[in-house]
Amino acid sequence: MPRRMGLLTEWQHEASHKWGHDKLQFIERSDLPQWVASERYQAGLFDPEGGHLNPLKLALGLAAAIERAGGRIHEQSKALSYGEEGEGFVVTTERGRIRADVLVLACNAYLDRLDPQLASCVLPVGTYQVATAPLTKEQATALLPSNVCVTDNQFVLDYFRRTPDNRLLFGGGCTYLGGMPKDIAAATRPFLERVFPQLTGVELEFAWGGHIDLTLKRTPDIGRRGDLYWMQGYSGHGVLPTLAAARAVSDAVLGQPDELSLYQGLDNGSFPGGKYLAAPLEAIGKAWYRLRDSI
Repeated sequence: MPRRMGLLTEWQHEASHKWGHDKLQFIERSDLPQWVASERYQAGLFDPEGGHLNPLKLALGLAAAIERAGGRIHEQSKALSYGEEGEGFVVTTERGRIRADVLVLACNAYLDRLDPQLASCVLPVGTYQVATAPLTKEQATALLPSNVCVTDNQFVLDYFRRTPDNRLLFGGGCTYLGGMPKDIAAATRPFLERVFPQLTGVELEFAWGGHIDLTLKRTPDIGRRGDLYWMQGYSGHGVLPTLAAARAVSDAVLGQPDELSLYQGLDNGSFPGGKYLAAPLEAIGKAWYRLRDSI
């Protein structure tokens, strides 16, 4: 629709004139078949400096780097509570207690009630994806001839890419009241087939989901109180911003707080409605934006 196409040109202008990124290329509708085999889209923007990766491989690589540097990772040891003790902190977990001079809370949507004040600034939202059974190489190439990673500009967006083994990885939809659909594949299929009708009835071999942590203004919530630091609120964009936030926090721990101070200048207040009404109020608001997407 014209309004959505206008947003693309606005983004291109802002990227160039405000942020100095002049590499975005506007794609006319007549050229879109070279990029994505879908009649749903009217135009596009291509970022030649962007890319896509496997987040699990990134996480495993970071874990390996931590262990090579002498760090220790304890899985299946959920933190239940923490408190100040002397000049440090004591964290009570499901498997014991840990003493620390510096404490970093990096729990995102899974902060739960570990810190009620910080938890009030994020709202857990369910998000999920599917992967088709392997397609033929010709089928996969036909869907995305340039092998790009695609995201649309709806408020609740669809996003997809090819995998090395010729599957289509597709995400779309979310649950603002938390939880996951009982059948993720069935819940996602209409979105996938809306974009690619040629895949109607395709086998969805894998389906999975989890929760992201939204802030009220969709800006990261990164900060500190004394020797307590926190990183959260990536609002669905956490693959790269988490690394930037970790660098800012680790620099601050080492006595270089300049980058962290930039994050602390962001205003991330509590969601209105408190523990019981925040999610319903947010869901009602988002229903309007979803309706606008369809108009």
